[in-house]
Amino acid sequence: MEKLYPHKIVRGRAMTVMPSWLLYHVIGWSCICTCVLASTGFIKYTDRTLVCDPDRALQTSALGTNLACARKCKEQLVCTGFMLQLESERAGARLGTCLWCAANAVVNISYTPTDPPTVTWIHVLGQLLNPDKDILDISSSLSVGRIVTLQGTVSDPVPDHSEFSVYTKNDWNIAVAISLHFAYHGYNNTILIHTRTDGSWNTEARLPEGYFPFPPGGKIDFAVLATSEGFRVYINGDFVFTVTSTASWVGTIGHVSFKKINDVWITF
Repeated sequence: MEKLYPHKIVRGRAMTVMPSWLLYHVIGWSCICTCVLASTGFIKYTDRTLVCDPDRALQTSALGTNLACARKCKEQLVCTGFMLQLESERAGARLGTCLWCAANAVVNISYTPTDPPTVTWIHVLGQLLNPDKDILDISSSLSVGRIVTLQGTVSDPVPDHSEFSVYTKNDWNIAVAISLHFAYHGYNNTILIHTRTDGSWNTEARLPEGYFPFPPGGKIDFAVLATSEGFRVYINGDFVFTVTSTASWVGTIGHVSFKKINDVWITF
């Protein structure tokens, strides 16, 4: 992993990843790493990419380095990440044009592999590897244009169910809960997306049994993107549903939790 502006590294072990790019101009978010990091710095990502609204103007800056782009991005509250579209190299420094879009113009995530000439960096708030608690303070609200992810594995043999939930900051209302029902409450190999308001659960979506990519020992990859339209849910690289009923809670998220998931890595 490469970092710009780290405030504190608690513990880390990482692998360098390749840069990425996407049609319509995009801001990337992905990582292959194992680390425990408390940082307000920038990390280079690959694999998944935040997509900007093609009808909104993409911001650019003069030719510069990763460091110059990061400084420019940090000057603006609406910048959650940037790309460096490489153009030349001088004295060992890789130079290019900085590209980014405002947070409220982030509309989607793409898991499509992208071209290598553009290096992508995201301003992350924190990462946690194998937390010793199953309910975690994520240190800051999940605001528009940001994403929280959980990566892990399924037990072998499988549990009755696994779950990842995103809570509001000041109470125990749940904006999004992604539940994998292997054999639980009458559901077999089914995915349910729930919300909870004042103690009442609501089923927002039930995915068909034909879509259940979770074999024993297999990977779990959840992503929840906060947008002005609601919380977009991605599972193992697939977009599955947008929760709109709790859209007004974007910006009030303070906790996440997980149940019966191994090898947990959470980033936000």
